[in-house]
Amino acid sequence: MAVVINSFFTGQCGRERKFTDDMIGGGMIDKIRAQKGCRRYEYFVPMYGGGLIMLVEKWNDRASYDAFIASELYGEVREIMARYDLTMNVELYDTGD
Repeated sequence: MAVVINSFFTGQCGRERKFTDDMIGGGMIDKIRAQKGCRRYEYFVPMYGGGLIMLVEKWNDRASYDAFIASELYGEVREIMARYDLTMNVELYDTGD
């Protein structure tokens, strides 16, 4: 069963945007999208205010997502997040497909 993960990154002084610029510019997004089971990995900026970035992920199944979370690559993502002192809240949904 596929899973969708919505992650909300908050920061101050534009740090959340610098984080996504780092993720995109450094090629991390392409590496993540190439992971087995990854169907979608995209960042969005809400229209109603600053200080927030939303990440939408879709994985073939929970096992694919869990393997990514346990990977060295995800460790690199966490290191980048730490540079920008971000807070992350995560919602995970089983899609039924």
